[in-house]
Amino acid sequence: MTAMPSPTLAEPEDVRAVRDWLKGRARILVLTHERPDGDAYGALCGALLALREAGKECLGYLKLPLPQRYARVLPPVPELILGTPLPRTGLDGIVCLDVTGLERVERPAGIDANFNGLPLCVIDHHADHTRFGQTEWVDARQAATCQMLLHLLRDARGRVSPPVAACLLTGLLMDTGGFRFANAGAGVLRDAAALVDAGADLHGLMTSLFLRESLGRRRLEARLLAQAVSLHGGRVLYSVLTPHLLAEFGVPPQDTEGLIDVLRGIEGVDIACLVQPEPGAVRLSLRSQNSACPVNGIARQLGGGGHVLAAGARLPDVNVAQAVTALTEETRKVLGREAVGG
Repeated sequence: MTAMPSPTLAEPEDVRAVRDWLKGRARILVLTHERPDGDAYGALCGALLALREAGKECLGYLKLPLPQRYARVLPPVPELILGTPLPRTGLDGIVCLDVTGLERVERPAGIDANFNGLPLCVIDHHADHTRFGQTEWVDARQAATCQMLLHLLRDARGRVSPPVAACLLTGLLMDTGGFRFANAGAGVLRDAAALVDAGADLHGLMTSLFLRESLGRRRLEARLLAQAVSLHGGRVLYSVLTPHLLAEFGVPPQDTEGLIDVLRGIEGVDIACLVQPEPGAVRLSLRSQNSACPVNGIARQLGGGGHVLAAGARLPDVNVAQAVTALTEETRKVLGREAVGG
């Protein structure tokens, strides 16, 4: 394990409050958001490993198994419970990672919407975070919650172990698109280098996360491109991802992260959208290539939220055609007078 320089982005009071909260707890449940992404998986697994290393009893929860791209590279975490009730009680605190709001927490059976009255600590990097914990560290300047955990551990211990470093670099890579997105500034690259120094395998992670996919998923990506529809003179591109398509290509529902990038990467596209019908609702995943075309405002207008360049919304009680109409109108407002066509 390699010693690391002090962080430059952390808010000392918030970090201190979280560290003191953790010191006062012995049996901790760690949760993240529904439909987890790479930052959520990395933060959850990294936190569980770090808590165990610190001598804490801890449990984590996921509704579904890790997608294959993460199962290949993340270290084993025996404390992670998959889809079943918690095996024991006696918890004295809950940590929520990478969660914007109370309604988005993926909770196991036996943990109610009030978290059974347990003390709640929240660490998150979303600008539209709605505070719901008694102790919180929220910093939208950070590219990933995994980056925040690095700062927290560096403050407390001056180092991270190789397994924890692998988890945190996984989240940092996924939330920056392998350092391709606009949030991959100098601070992100310095922190990534620190995690590599601590033992994370950058080449192995990049290969697994971005360069290796199942044949079924690649064929699904091709189908999404083939059926994609342009709006507003090609500046908006959307495609519909149905449960039938997932079944046709043998892609598990928890393995859809990054599919939208095949749309975002088309030349001339400012905003990409993946339209996903589900029982009683349609979910929109939104990505922007251009900070002048923010998608978080679109998502807020449709009842969701997120980042400037990555956001989403769930539209209840609508069909796909109605969701596309709403998408067309809201993107027209963002694109302004130059938006043409339907």
